[in-house]
Amino acid sequence: MYDVGMKNRKLKYFFSFLFVLSIVATVKITQLYNNQAEIIFEYHTVADDHKFDWKHPFKEHYFFPKEKVKLHGALFPTPHAHCKGVIYYLHGRGAHIGMDWGKRAHFYTQHGYDMFILDYRMFGKSRGEIVESEIVDDCLHVYDWLADRYGEEKISVIGQSLGTGFATQVSAQRSPKQLILEAPYFSLLEQSYLEKPFIPKFLIRSILKYPIRTDQYISKVECPIYFIHGTADKLCPFNASERLHAMVKEGVETKIYPLEGWGHKHFPKNAHYHEVLAEIFGDELD
Repeated sequence: MYDVGMKNRKLKYFFSFLFVLSIVATVKITQLYNNQAEIIFEYHTVADDHKFDWKHPFKEHYFFPKEKVKLHGALFPTPHAHCKGVIYYLHGRGAHIGMDWGKRAHFYTQHGYDMFILDYRMFGKSRGEIVESEIVDDCLHVYDWLADRYGEEKISVIGQSLGTGFATQVSAQRSPKQLILEAPYFSLLEQSYLEKPFIPKFLIRSILKYPIRTDQYISKVECPIYFIHGTADKLCPFNASERLHAMVKEGVETKIYPLEGWGHKHFPKNAHYHEVLAEIFGDELD
């Protein structure tokens, strides 16, 4: 005999489950929306009076591009008598210059270039609200300072992972000597699809505060563009470099340097990486 009561109870449990599930999903999505900066940038701050203990020479610099914003970075001079220019390094997420990036400076200054590394807002000693367009403005502000010191034609812009999006936007709005993209993503919008496959794409598009559309700026860059990417990168797939490379403006010098079997991080530990840098920088050491 058909039990109408049983059917009604099952429907009640089912809709109750859907209601609870919708509440949980709403809470999780709200948390993702409100905590995007922490999730995406994974920033770490240090005290204003923090002392860095790098073994090679450096000088700290501060910038105040707007109210309630303080930017901090470090300039590492080349050990060579003749300075060929400056490398403007826009780093990836997770670590400030004191944790990782500053320790790498000698890998670049040995090629005859000074090196300036910028910490974005909320990284290291830098302060301010994280807003994509304003971070690009911050990067441009420091770029212009470097251009005044060295001449724009002597600036080589390097972006690593997260920093590749900012480096591309800066290079699209200025005219550096060259742009080097290490382990780039196609866009942070697409990267979010890859990292959060359980969230519908339409929802990501509607809530993402930091789409960082490298794909929309790469064709606007007119200086030489070089891609360095590990073929075994599981975070930002190697084909991101291939697709961006295909979008480079016709006539612009460009090349992909694959690091065979390499992942997303620790490029300086790869011997071929240093051969690539020597080729890009001309290996014209004094």
